Amino acid sequence: MLLLVIALVVAIASASQCWNDKCGCPNSPDAASWCRWTEGTDPHTITSEWCNESDGNCKKCSGTFCAAGVLAPAPVTAPVTAPVTPPTAPIGQCWNGKCGCPGSEKAASWCRWEEGTDPHIIASEWCNINKDNCKKCGDGIICPGQGPTTPTKK
Repeated sequence: MLLLVIALVVAIASASQCWNDKCGCPNSPDAASWCRWTEGTDPHTITSEWCNESDGNCKKCSGTFCAAGVLAPAPVTAPVTAPVTPPTAPIGQCWNGKCGCPGSEKAASWCRWEEGTDPHIIASEWCNINKDNCKKCGDGIICPGQGPTTPTKK
């Protein structure tokens, strides 16, 4: 009986994982746009053995303790091609949907819009053709005529 309990504790502990607190648990809707949870994609786990021992230790490592570990990669399927959209001049800049247009008051705290700060634009030419394409690119939003802003001098 004791061996069964120990085996269950080990199984539960090994499935748990301490994740970067900006990412949360796998597939969290509140995760930062750069988070990865899948094996083989350099997932945003905290690898310290001590941090992964318990929720309390994980919190001390600025992490979120989750029952789920690294996700297995999705099965390989036939490549999906983007819908063919006739080329047109871009109507604006496609920005990360969690940031919105430059200066948005509803933007996530980590959003950057200034040149030279790795602004949260979606640079793909296809994503910038129209609003529908932008929306399909990470739930982006088109900001008419708004590229990265020029940094202000202090």
